Amino acid sequence: MKLLQQQQQQQQQEKYIPDPNDTTPPPSIDSKGNARMIADPSDTKPDLWDDEDDGEWEPLRILNPKYEWQPRMIPNPNYTPPPSSFSVLLSLLEKFAGEVNGAAPWLVLGVLIASLLHLFTSNPLDFMTLTNNNNNNKNNNNVSHVVKGAM
Repeated sequence: MKLLQQQQQQQQQEKYIPDPNDTTPPPSIDSKGNARMIADPSDTKPDLWDDEDDGEWEPLRILNPKYEWQPRMIPNPNYTPPPSSFSVLLSLLEKFAGEVNGAAPWLVLGVLIASLLHLFTSNPLDFMTLTNNNNNNKNNNNVSHVVKGAM
């Protein structure tokens, strides 16, 4: 089952595929002059072979590894071309627009908080300073009372 799925995926990736309806047998000689079948170089004539009785000895024939023939190729109906650079750029821009839309409420909230801080103080950072000074003054006053009482 997995092998069939892999073959289907591979066929979808290839622009051209062999024509399944092509019934023409491959030629015996390719375009470079290589024969399809050659004598097996490892095959030797048997010792008991008699040319008069058995006929002329011929070695076994095997497929020639140098033989190059391709079946007729047709456009693949399942081929999907890779995305163009324009479509990739367009998808990135759409993704960026989605991210900006997601961040917009937080941006508005930040501007609102900064505006409120500016209304209540002349410097937005003074708000933090005032809060810390008030806490420090309270602590210092308590300490000075304790120190005065101990004397």
